[in-house]
Amino acid sequence: ERHVVKLTLALMAAVALWVVLLWAILGGRAASPRNLPLVLLIGIALRAAVLPLVAWASRRAERTADRFSLELTQDLPAYERVHLVLARKNLGDLEPPRLAYVFLFSHPTTPERLAYGRAWAAA
Repeated sequence: ERHVVKLTLALMAAVALWVVLLWAILGGRAASPRNLPLVLLIGIALRAAVLPLVAWASRRAERTADRFSLELTQDLPAYERVHLVLARKNLGDLEPPRLAYVFLFSHPTTPERLAYGRAWAAA
């Protein structure tokens, strides 16, 4: 529940920041329909700039969910089976290129999750 509120507030702040940056860059021209392609281009550039942060935050939330599931079930073998089955069904990339991982991966890789589960069990 707290994560939903935090995420909602973060997204609201991001939209407000986008509007402020757009007006800082274009001024009153941002409201003109003639400048829509430029507004969209700026939006794409700003989104590309924040993609690594968004992906990192999503992976962090997924790790929290993994920890919660392990603490709730206390069942490492089931945790491992589920992630292996999901990786096979979804054709998950077990070793993605680093740049793709940083910019695009919203979830930890299966090897990362398995290592986390084993570290949790060892602790």
